Amino acid sequence: MLVRSVFGGLARRTLGTQSLLTVKAGHVLGNRIAVPSTHSRRTQFSQMRFMTSKLEYQAAELSEQDYNRRVDTALDELTGVLEDLFETADIEQIERQRGAGGSLTDWDVEYAVRCDEVVPLTQTGVLNLRLGSLGTYVINKQPPSRQIWLSSPTSGPKRFDFDADKNAWFTYKDGQLYLLNELLSEELSGVFGEPLTIELE
Repeated sequence: MLVRSVFGGLARRTLGTQSLLTVKAGHVLGNRIAVPSTHSRRTQFSQMRFMTSKLEYQAAELSEQDYNRRVDTALDELTGVLEDLFETADIEQIERQRGAGGSLTDWDVEYAVRCDEVVPLTQTGVLNLRLGSLGTYVINKQPPSRQIWLSSPTSGPKRFDFDADKNAWFTYKDGQLYLLNELLSEELSGVFGEPLTIELE
């Protein structure tokens, strides 16, 4: 079991792969599509247009090797991004603003990968992002379905498929389109009090 963890804002990083995820300050744009109710021909036309837009994202048929390569690298780089945030963020101030009594020891980034004797560092990866009184994010691989599963203390559980043409992890839930990087950008911007954009390149 390989575990990379950051405790109390002190990170230990060993990144050797080319960066696929970057973080930068900027304006975060949500990518959600609401489907309106049908009360007129005009509204029906609008609904058809939105439904067509929703179909623009399609799940790719990834091979096991391609899936593992994409997800392992993405989760590793996301861990690095989160570690950087922990190093620069004033976690004590965040907890004071909430008044919930959390401490530095309740904040942690941990990425664990099961090592296989034949294919090291693949198969199952779980990223835990513990944010004290704000709750815990869990992001993990699901090789059988070729998905990434997210459990968010803010928006709940979601299952993301990969669109190869758009190079994006996406899901539809309750009539809305979510992109994994944009959802994390929006929610973590709220946590750390600054506009952040996590990008998949």
